[in-house]
Amino acid sequence: MQSIPKAELHVHIDGTITPALALEMAAEKKIQLPDRIFNEDKTRFVWTDFSTDFHCVFEAVLQAVQSSQDFYRITYAYLKQLAEQNTVYCELIVPPIHEGLPNLTYYEILTGVVDAILQAEKDFGIVARIIPIIMRHYGPRVGEKTMAMILHERHPYVVGVNLVGDIVQHEVKAFADLFDKAHAAGLKVSCHAGEC
Repeated sequence: MQSIPKAELHVHIDGTITPALALEMAAEKKIQLPDRIFNEDKTRFVWTDFSTDFHCVFEAVLQAVQSSQDFYRITYAYLKQLAEQNTVYCELIVPPIHEGLPNLTYYEILTGVVDAILQAEKDFGIVARIIPIIMRHYGPRVGEKTMAMILHERHPYVVGVNLVGDIVQHEVKAFADLFDKAHAAGLKVSCHAGEC
């Protein structure tokens, strides 16, 4: 398995933070992450269910993510890990806006991720591209603003957009205009399914 070239086509970059990296970044910022989100030796995150507890753990970890440099570190660490597994290509799902990251702009997030992609390709030969997300549960109006940010900060490494979030909140067709804008800009479109 190790020798087979691989592609990672769906990974949320902010979901790749390891416990070790989360603790390191939190310590640098003098943030105490709750013990309950880790197993006993703090080598794994723990949660009881996806719909509530997982998101609480996820939001707790994001307290340690406060800068473009943090996104660089997260992205570089993950691409290094993938390269060690003989992954040659990766598409990173990236949040332009996120309630857990209120002080970071899309440009700051994008800069950190792109810089890490460039360095990882140089160091390990792995190629990565970016798919920003549109949060379905924020609604089409916020989706419009998100799409405007994505198109305003257009980068050649951004290859698509992805609709994520609670499927009960808004039907996919409510975002049809956004998909049209994405296609007109040469971006592919994909949707998460079954999230609630």
